[in-house]
Amino acid sequence: MLKCAGALLAVLAVFAAACGDDAETGDPPESTMTEPADETPTSTTEGTVELTASWKGVTPDTVSVGISILDFDVLQEMGLQDFGWGDQRLIWEFYIDQINERGGVAGRHLDAVLDFYNPALAIDAEASCLRMTEDREVFAVIGAFLGPAESATPCLTNQEDLVVFSGTMTVELLENAKSVWVNGGSAARRNIPIFFELLDQAGYVDGQRVAVVSGNENESDSVDVIEPILADLGVDIVMTSVNNVSTDDVLAEDRYWDTTAEKIRTEDAEVIVINGDTTGAIRGIGRNDLDQELWVVTAGQLANLGTTVDRSDADGAIALAGLSAAESWEEPRMAACVKQFTDAHPEVNVFGPLEVGEGDDRWDTALMQACRWIASFEVIMNAAAPELTPASVQAAYEGYGDVELPGSVFASWGPGKPDANDGFRLSAWDSSEGENGTLVPITDLLDATP
Repeated sequence: MLKCAGALLAVLAVFAAACGDDAETGDPPESTMTEPADETPTSTTEGTVELTASWKGVTPDTVSVGISILDFDVLQEMGLQDFGWGDQRLIWEFYIDQINERGGVAGRHLDAVLDFYNPALAIDAEASCLRMTEDREVFAVIGAFLGPAESATPCLTNQEDLVVFSGTMTVELLENAKSVWVNGGSAARRNIPIFFELLDQAGYVDGQRVAVVSGNENESDSVDVIEPILADLGVDIVMTSVNNVSTDDVLAEDRYWDTTAEKIRTEDAEVIVINGDTTGAIRGIGRNDLDQELWVVTAGQLANLGTTVDRSDADGAIALAGLSAAESWEEPRMAACVKQFTDAHPEVNVFGPLEVGEGDDRWDTALMQACRWIASFEVIMNAAAPELTPASVQAAYEGYGDVELPGSVFASWGPGKPDANDGFRLSAWDSSEGENGTLVPITDLLDATP
């Protein structure tokens, strides 16, 4: 059941300001994460448990974890992005050091393997996967793969002896996963139905003629989930199409969209549902002067439109989101997490989502991502102590319940629910907000906690 929580955002703003005042007069908090119920014993004295080498990548003293990181330098060299995410190595090393200074996770220090990959090339992501899992034999990987490289995610999730944190949980990937997979965000099997339920509740669904355009990796989600939902809502699906073109082949993508645009016009579609490869879709829609209403299934792709796109062509596109980037930045746990880094690195100029200038690196995005991901990892790993195995991690998230994570208002894990985020709302893209545009809320935040 969805529950309204619109008034809560005003409370958060006041709470964030109060926390800021406290932080100026005292030491930063030791941790922004939910504390585990019990501390993990690290010795063999009476009443404690001896830590063991319980799994691959785990010793009595350390646990090895891979962190997959988007290589923005490569994207800029390829002309696909005009900004970076700051020094991501510096960010991740800082937060890993913070955890180790607190004693690590499950009584063990973290041995972190930072591996950069080109998100435009799946083959590069697969190589990153093998470096972490075969060469370094890590216990867990944080991040999985994003963008077009998402197709390499099965390299991680098909490994039964691995734990994966974060990444894009499409319906097909999650159903076929052999690894234990945990996410502080939301999985497609939950957010797709919620997206269309909210569109219906807000009056956007009224028997329209709809075209569904999917990226190659998202086709099964469209066929198995989106199209049946639209049919149940009384929507007339006038055409479906799958873009099988590689996202780094701009000319081929444009040819695909030139053809697809004509079909959309011929079928007199009123709405275009974009499920995957949002950058190519927005570019194709703009270059062909399509004026249909846009429903974008993956909100995060709107926030990372590449240099080949006029961001104003996405204006008005509706997506399912949680807190806005600005609200997440000011959420007290997120603000505390970011402050730890900025206090330790005053030489770095970090601006909030609405303060970033043209050409500035998006330190804010990288910091918020790291804070979310490392928090989920720390919480679950401590809950899985003392014997770290994939089975103990699964038992930890299935038995956890409500959790407090940076940048989230409503979050929980539970049986059959490896994705934590429970806060949803409809938002619309506005290229005039901030330097690069952002999603602007158009409905109240709703609590979808099961």
